Amino acid sequence: SNKFTIGEECSGLNPCTSVSDKPHSNPWPHSKPASAVTPARSNLLRTVLSRSDIDINTLRITKQDLRLLEILALRISAEQKMKSKRENLRVQWEEERMKREQLKYFSEKEYQRHLKNRRCREEEEAQRRLNIAREGFLRSQEYLRQLLKEKDERTRKLIKTIHKQKEILIKEHRMSEDRKHSTVDQAVQDLMARDTQYREELRRQVEQKLNAAET
Repeated sequence: SNKFTIGEECSGLNPCTSVSDKPHSNPWPHSKPASAVTPARSNLLRTVLSRSDIDINTLRITKQDLRLLEILALRISAEQKMKSKRENLRVQWEEERMKREQLKYFSEKEYQRHLKNRRCREEEEAQRRLNIAREGFLRSQEYLRQLLKEKDERTRKLIKTIHKQKEILIKEHRMSEDRKHSTVDQAVQDLMARDTQYREELRRQVEQKLNAAET
């Protein structure tokens, strides 16, 4: 904190005089002597010098010096307020900067955590889909094996049925051929029997005619 030192700030002005000080000569000898006043009568000086070690109640100065001191006190007060304002702004800026850095840190940390969680979820989802695809592939393979097995079974049954039908057809063909041969044989036998009978009848008739001719 800035302390107002009356000895320092009065330099360049009329000397500040205490009760025990000897009176100084008037720099304007032809002017009327100025009446002395105490700085304690000024609220502004009391406020500015409240932290000073100087007891302003014991001082006596001219009204002109009092006015100059008040102007100087105003300037010092304004500077102190400006410094205090700048310090407050600096502290505020520093606090905001720290808050921004903390927010950035936590934001980055939160983002990294969020990114890690999202990657974990994506990996879990990918693994889940992979497991589903693997299970589906295994089911498809099992279903294909079952279809191939059923197809082989149907093929065996079809081949067996074809063989049976072929055997039946061959048997029926043979039976048909046997019946045809039997029918042909029977027809040949009947034809030969009729031929033999015809020959016998013809021979008998020839013999009858010959006998009739002889008689």
